[in-house]
Amino acid sequence: MRKRWILTAIILFVVGITGLTFNKFEVDDKKIINVEKEWTFDAQTLNNITVNGTSNDLDVKFITSDSATGSILVNGNTDQDTIDKINMASIVNNKFELDLKTEFKFQFLNLNFKNTKIYITVSLPKDYKLDVVDIGTNSGNFNIEQVLAKQATFNTKSGNVKVVNVLADQTTITTYSGNLKAEDIHAETISLSTKSGNLTANTIMGELQASVNSGNIKIDDLSGEVTAKSSSGNVTISQATAHAADVTVASGNVTFTTAEGFGGFYELRSNSGNIHAPDSLGTSTEIIKINTKSGNIKVK
Repeated sequence: MRKRWILTAIILFVVGITGLTFNKFEVDDKKIINVEKEWTFDAQTLNNITVNGTSNDLDVKFITSDSATGSILVNGNTDQDTIDKINMASIVNNKFELDLKTEFKFQFLNLNFKNTKIYITVSLPKDYKLDVVDIGTNSGNFNIEQVLAKQATFNTKSGNVKVVNVLADQTTITTYSGNLKAEDIHAETISLSTKSGNLTANTIMGELQASVNSGNIKIDDLSGEVTAKSSSGNVTISQATAHAADVTVASGNVTFTTAEGFGGFYELRSNSGNIHAPDSLGTSTEIIKINTKSGNIKVK
């Protein structure tokens, strides 16, 4: 049986090499080009930043400018179509929009060994608050750091997302397929969601909604009310300050650590599983509701 598998592998390898030869295969580093473009502006002329559509990995950083002016620097390695899109971008009506959506091109097999991540560095005067920051990708991982805006939205259809240090009125972070990590997020309302992947959040201040269809939720150092939902996966939440909570899990365990001195009420229900929790003190009005159809509940 083992010899048969080895023979099959050899045949497939030969067929693959033959196909590559007939398709004029070559290592495609030459089609990956370095790009660097910068826009400068008076800070008061920029209110919105929108980036969407890229399939490259994306790294976005907001830094403090030494002057009253600002700049946006885009650099990295990518294909010519994406470079053309970058060169077309401009600041119009106080808005910078970088549309990186390109048409899909089928290639039999295309290999390159260059890093195709795109880096975006936004420099703004200290404490300058944008109206909107909206960044999204079709596929690819992205990291976002140091955002100050009224509305901050980050999403990807397929890829991992890491967002660190956001101060906003509203923050929304979404990935359809991939892990989501959020750190040091301060906003009046915060929405974190992934359909397939794990959700991890640390140092969160604000009213939080967290949802996962398939994956685990882990939230540490939470200051604010939370509504958390998971169809399949474990939920672990640790409070920094006492607030109400509403946790619903179809299949999975829930571990909830209340803030020191929590004196509210517990409403806990598991259709199939064990429940371990202290008695409700009833000295404050906060209510922690936890409901799981199949799984254990532990409150401490």
